[in-house]
Amino acid sequence: MAGKGGRTPGAGRKKVYELQAAKDVFTPHADKAVKCLVDAAEKGNIKAAEIVAAYAFGKPNVTVEVTGKLEMLVIDDDKDQG
Repeated sequence: MAGKGGRTPGAGRKKVYELQAAKDVFTPHADKAVKCLVDAAEKGNIKAAEIVAAYAFGKPNVTVEVTGKLEMLVIDDDKDQG
């Protein structure tokens, strides 16, 4: 099938100048955005409270329990060399 794989326009990390342009647009509004989030959190908005807490204190560690059978594959390259 042709057309599968290869470089995709617009994929990958954003360029530094693109990130800086976005930052320049939003920076003047940062204080107002923080105030709105804090106000919403104080009024009981749980999602706003989660966002404020995540930025103020960092996200808590998440523990994931994985169950199942673990099988190991051992490749012994020393046999082939002699």
